Amino acid sequence: MLWASVACTLLWSAFSTLARVPPRAAQDIRQLASASGCRSVGRLLFCRRNVPAPASPEKRPTASRAKIIVEIKVKDKQFASSLISGNWEAEKDTGPRRLTLLGPLSQAPFDKEGSRTTVVALPGFGRWAVWRLRERATRHCGEGGSTGAMAVVLADVVGQVPEFPRLRTLELGAGTGLVALALAGRGHEVVATDGDECVLRNLADNVLNASVAEPGMTRTLRLRWEDRKDNRKASSLGPFDLIVGADLLTDGSACDGLRRSIRWLLQGKAEVILAERNLQGLASSCATDMREDG
Repeated sequence: MLWASVACTLLWSAFSTLARVPPRAAQDIRQLASASGCRSVGRLLFCRRNVPAPASPEKRPTASRAKIIVEIKVKDKQFASSLISGNWEAEKDTGPRRLTLLGPLSQAPFDKEGSRTTVVALPGFGRWAVWRLRERATRHCGEGGSTGAMAVVLADVVGQVPEFPRLRTLELGAGTGLVALALAGRGHEVVATDGDECVLRNLADNVLNASVAEPGMTRTLRLRWEDRKDNRKASSLGPFDLIVGADLLTDGSACDGLRRSIRWLLQGKAEVILAERNLQGLASSCATDMREDG
């Protein structure tokens, strides 16, 4: 087990049994990711990305400058050495880029009501890619009340999906809504889901307050992965072209529910893209199980 003061994103995709040839959107995402410094290992993409510092109205505490230690397990000794040293020049397929990441997007304090506002911008996409996201303290909404770094990574990836053709998309565990809003900003139809009622209320407020291409392009829906009625209702809004999610596998019990929900949602040639930190190998283990599902 290796420890490194970098964050390694495990960005992986799973296809339905009908999707023998990935749709155009999937090809575009994979090509863009490879061109931007991701290392391809089979059907897995390992990416290191720059995450913009949030422009929070509150003064950020000194502690926010601390390094975030992320546990990763790497079998390739040479690749592991490159990760630890930061010397990506040794990796021919990544080039000489020196990238940094990742921790909680904001460590600004919450107010007395347990709220704060974090401004996230992805300037590479244009002036439209700026969002003021209301966040809720963990004591109210759990981890889903804050914007995670993996959401920024995924938003940066899906934000590069071309505006045409228009896609019907669904986000699992949408949290504060950053990824959903990035897709909507590109003109795609989005169903943003979450299983926690507190998170869902905050998500709905962020969607309502955001400036997207068309009103109503993004809708929110409660989706508990283990709940048959929730899965049936979400599935009825499909078929979906793209299903996305970030930082969903934070404990060992999440994979079974996630797999069950994805089986409900996959119809036709849907693409599933998840961005995970691979905590304790949970994401890679779940990816293996999903491949066995087809």
